[in-house]
Amino acid sequence: MSGSIDRICVIGAGSMGHGIATEFATAGIEVSLVDQDDQVLHGARRRIDSALVLLEESDRIGIDQFEDVLGRISFSTDVAEGAQCADLIIEVVAEDLDLKQKVLVKAAEVAKSHAILASNTSSFQPGVIAEAIPRPERFAVTHYLNPPYLVPLVELVPGAMTSRDVIAELESFYRSIGKKPVCVKEEIAGSIANRLQIALLREALSLIEDGVADPEAIDTVVTNTIGRRLAIAGPFEIWEQIGWDLVQTIAAELLKEISSDTDLSSGLKEKVVRGELGFKSGSGYYDWTDDSIAEFDKRIAHALIELARKDVSP
Repeated sequence: MSGSIDRICVIGAGSMGHGIATEFATAGIEVSLVDQDDQVLHGARRRIDSALVLLEESDRIGIDQFEDVLGRISFSTDVAEGAQCADLIIEVVAEDLDLKQKVLVKAAEVAKSHAILASNTSSFQPGVIAEAIPRPERFAVTHYLNPPYLVPLVELVPGAMTSRDVIAELESFYRSIGKKPVCVKEEIAGSIANRLQIALLREALSLIEDGVADPEAIDTVVTNTIGRRLAIAGPFEIWEQIGWDLVQTIAAELLKEISSDTDLSSGLKEKVVRGELGFKSGSGYYDWTDDSIAEFDKRIAHALIELARKDVSP
């Protein structure tokens, strides 16, 4: 474990924040989990209990360690109380620039001089957030994907004023707790993961609107072909196997055909207007019930657990 990051404050106890806190506590680190809403904190405690069960199923921890892990997490509604003793402060609040900046400014006012401030944002570049906070050289984006305690990746993104020593410290720390950090060389909208995901989404939506396929067919294609391969090897590894001469031939034809839209899909816009938002509304491109949502979450979690077992296999 890094000698300089021994206590962490996570601000925002929602679906991502509670998972980040769980991962740190499991790694033996003291964590303050902060949220202004007591009900959200109560819900976070229940979610953490469920997360620990999944971690036990993936052989990350034993049942006898549950109380020790929970004992490392303190819950608070006071940002200053949580941030004042932290070596790393991660903001995980809603994707609202003004809110993020206000939370980070409040944390910075009481933080140790050496503390690193970070945001889990997937929408805003670090340089934009850092404009409003003290010591921008000690600020970076640490971008996770859900659930953070089962998805190994964390993207480390510097702003224009971020010290390279801060990125190096974060990289060393995350490696020490078993994460797979990727250092993005320069700040860019969406970093790496979201840009790749949105590129795939754009073409999937285009195929639907052109009447080529329905959502179920597209999901079936992805989960039964490229999704399986991409869980084992990255696109460059796969294309190396195919051969760049063949890739060049295929791409030269398809690049003329696939979507290059720079605006949102009209079909997607209409769904949002109608309130068909997916899980949160009970309908989107599919219909969802509490049971089907729980089954989906279970399916994803157990697939990630199997991949995690392979990660730790000799």
